[in-house]
Amino acid sequence: MKKKLLALLLAMTFILMSVAATSCSGEGSTPPPAGGGTGDANEPGGTQASAGTEAPDTEAPVETNEYGFPREFFEDYMPNDDAQYSGKVGISGTAGVLFDDFRVRMGTLDEVFRYDFEDGKALPDGMFTTFGGAVADWQIAEDGDNHALTYKGSGDSVLTVGNNKWTGKYTVTAKVKLAAGGEARLYFCVKDENNLYYATATETTVSLHQIENGTDKELNTIPIGVKADEMFPMSVTVDLDGAEVYINSENYFNVGEALEEHVYAGKFGFSVWSTDVYFDNVKIVDSKTGEVLFEEDFEGDCDFLTNATFGIRNGGNWTINPADIEIIEIEGGNHVLHIPASCGNGPTVLFDGNIGDGKSTYTFTYDGYVVSGGEAFPCVWDVKDTVDSNGHLADYLCYNLGGWSKQCGFQTIIGGNKTPDQTGVAAGIIDQTWQHIRVELISTGAILYLDDNLVQFHTY
Repeated sequence: MKKKLLALLLAMTFILMSVAATSCSGEGSTPPPAGGGTGDANEPGGTQASAGTEAPDTEAPVETNEYGFPREFFEDYMPNDDAQYSGKVGISGTAGVLFDDFRVRMGTLDEVFRYDFEDGKALPDGMFTTFGGAVADWQIAEDGDNHALTYKGSGDSVLTVGNNKWTGKYTVTAKVKLAAGGEARLYFCVKDENNLYYATATETTVSLHQIENGTDKELNTIPIGVKADEMFPMSVTVDLDGAEVYINSENYFNVGEALEEHVYAGKFGFSVWSTDVYFDNVKIVDSKTGEVLFEEDFEGDCDFLTNATFGIRNGGNWTINPADIEIIEIEGGNHVLHIPASCGNGPTVLFDGNIGDGKSTYTFTYDGYVVSGGEAFPCVWDVKDTVDSNGHLADYLCYNLGGWSKQCGFQTIIGGNKTPDQTGVAAGIIDQTWQHIRVELISTGAILYLDDNLVQFHTY
């Protein structure tokens, strides 16, 4: 009897084991995830996919060329047929100029090329080409703890990279360090050595050039330089219809339809704010031709005030008759234009409205003297005849020279609103001292100098 019971128990145990084995390994079961995980998404190899769910598609690997850069932007590049500007990019510099972090981005995200030179390896011949010199003449140099690229050959050499069919939108950027007396260039829209654009930076100027059919044309120069022995950025963003050029993070130049050239049209004048000021030796010159457009020293039979017009600057008030603005004789027999503090906030004297009309560049200079008061000798230009609801001048440009307690700031007034109202910067104004003011107007902005010292550059 006991033997029969034992046999029955063994048989039942065998049946149960068979059923269990079938349930664990039979058709329709879920195998453990690859990598040995438990199926928990929080573990390595885990997944939240349920049984029968297909694995998500993964992106196909980007096909690269032998230098590790995506072929679609180099050998296999397909240009945009609507683009008006195209070409590869490049750099060049005089002896001792260093370049670092040379890169190109396509669109908004794709970094299609970048060299930071930290590996210290020589540049590959096939990746880069040159106009003048050889790729081997471009060598890696130590710059403190950093590595950068410099040209060590003789003569000039332009190092280029990319596809001469490249179209926008793309941005080329390089960090640059000038040697004393040196010059750096950033090239863009390079079709070949006879057809290209380039921007330059020196210690005294920045400029934009175009080489067309082998002829180098200077498109624009601004008398603002960069410091030697300090890294600064140069970059160009090329779009379908133009390009924007940045040097030391300032948009100094534009090309093509991106060049919304400012053409000046409106009156020029002076405006004070509760400050007693003398003005003298006003001169306006066409920057391109040197032609004197206007000149007034207020001496002799001066009829300036007879032809002048008057206004109130944005936010100001006029407290007395404009006749109190006058030409007076001061110590030494000199005659000057006098705007007294008693005129209040914003009294403005405007010169003949035809001065500078229709020009994209001109320069005006004058001398200013603060007799007393908290501000100094602002100038206004591009002043239109429009006024706001308070009767104030509604549309003009201004260097508020002396605002914010003897500081300076550029202001654009459109429709009676300041757009923008720039924060003041130190200007070096000295009371009871004649000071010389120079404002250079260019197509993209205005440059202010006080006693021949740069105070501010502002792009429109």
